[in-house]
Amino acid sequence: MTRSAVARIGALGILVGLAVVLLATPARAHASLLSTTPADGQVVVEAPAQITLRFNEGVMAPTAGVRVFDAAGDRVDTGDPVVGDDESIGVALAADLPDGTYVVTWRATSADGHLVRGAFVFSVGLGDEVDDALVARLFRGDDTAVVEALAWFLRVVTYVSVLLVVGAGMWRVAVRSDEPIAATLVRRGATVGLVSSLLLVPVTVEVVTGLGLGQAVRPDVILESIGQPGVAALIRTVGLVGVLGAITRARRAVLPFALLALGSFLFDGHTRTQDPAWVMWVADAVHLVAAATWLGGLAILGAVLRRERATEDPADAAADVGAFSRLATWSLVGVLAAGSAMAWALVREPRTLTSTDFGVALLIKVTIVGLVIVAAAYNNRVLVPAVTTGRGGMAQLSRTVRFEVVGLVLAIAVTGVLAQLRPASDEAGITGAFQTTVAVTEELSMDVIVDPNRAGANEIHVYLVDATGRPVSNVDDVRLRLEQPERQIGPIERDPIVAGPGHWQLTGRELSIPGTWEIRVIVGIDRFDERTVTVPVVVNP
Repeated sequence: MTRSAVARIGALGILVGLAVVLLATPARAHASLLSTTPADGQVVVEAPAQITLRFNEGVMAPTAGVRVFDAAGDRVDTGDPVVGDDESIGVALAADLPDGTYVVTWRATSADGHLVRGAFVFSVGLGDEVDDALVARLFRGDDTAVVEALAWFLRVVTYVSVLLVVGAGMWRVAVRSDEPIAATLVRRGATVGLVSSLLLVPVTVEVVTGLGLGQAVRPDVILESIGQPGVAALIRTVGLVGVLGAITRARRAVLPFALLALGSFLFDGHTRTQDPAWVMWVADAVHLVAAATWLGGLAILGAVLRRERATEDPADAAADVGAFSRLATWSLVGVLAAGSAMAWALVREPRTLTSTDFGVALLIKVTIVGLVIVAAAYNNRVLVPAVTTGRGGMAQLSRTVRFEVVGLVLAIAVTGVLAQLRPASDEAGITGAFQTTVAVTEELSMDVIVDPNRAGANEIHVYLVDATGRPVSNVDDVRLRLEQPERQIGPIERDPIVAGPGHWQLTGRELSIPGTWEIRVIVGIDRFDERTVTVPVVVNP
């Protein structure tokens, strides 16, 4: 690669990075519902004019994000959203609602793009009991498991396609500009990436709204519901369309458009919501470019090796192998450096690698990438010298290159899962409030929040919800037992106050000493059934 080419690529990368950083806004992650009006289970004399839900941070309600049904399962809201501040959502109700019991289902999107949802019931006058099966059906809506799996698949296909396009563009700049395989990969990757990215939009809208795919393709529903993923999809579409237009008319513009499409991934996932922001933005940008260069280069190298083996002329293959080897080395350095920086921001402490879903998934990804690195090192140290000096090894190099490509695709698939999980540092309460969900019974789950999870005054919140997402208040009692076994502190027993439907709260300085505490939540289900759930919490200094 010439110095001028390096300078052009570096300058372009800096401009793209500055653009996305300047356009970004700081945000928090994973909203929690604080209250509803009316409250769950509340009986009101007169029908309210609207339903209002308040959260602990700004959220976005999709089209029909709040829906109200009567006991027969028919909609009774007007569909008109209630205009309020960023931390509340709601919907207007039809006038003159008769006495009866009504089910409210809601969905909202947190700042990091993750979906939160739930349901509750209220009555006007002496309403009849609502069938639990009806509440469950309305809460769950259509079966979203298939749609969510489809969204993950399309996300992975889009990732892989865009990475291949960028990697092929890098090959044309750094290895050989007239390589027909690279041009073919750019064209096919851009086409597949464009189609999968466009299909991902209505599928994402369906995941967010639950309205059905028929409604999710309506432009007005998409514009009102898509949020940040929509911004990413728009940028990606412009970039990929530009690539397809430039591949035959202005080949020098292929790589800039490809990098624009790659930059769209910075608008989706955890990059926008984690601190320090500048570390996440820079590391994610470097990680994407390095991974694209590595994956795309390997895909082209594998095809080149097959072609040269068929012609029995290893000279060109040897030159390509040598040039890509140098490029791959720098790509590997970028992947490791940027990946380590992002892992530090998202994990913070080793203990979260085994105690959180994000940490376990990250370990799986690191293991896969580690195996690929071992194969790459073997290629670089043993097979590449053999091929470039004419001592054979091309067949074995082809096999290990295929292994690397498959491994990187698997790593990208795991990345698609990581993007939908709460970062380990957040889940463990290292960078903010601690929050976890645990099962109490088969039908009852509990959310436990410790805020701000610092030694000193804290609020401990306990939320009980059933399988339909409704708050559960009809338990005998809820008690807390706090203990730090390592220092033989406690047990400290406290009775939290009732802070709302299915919500208990303890405010105090019981957690004044940092370290690992055990919060035992004792739930009296009824007179004869008492359940104890132990939640370990590492309280920060």
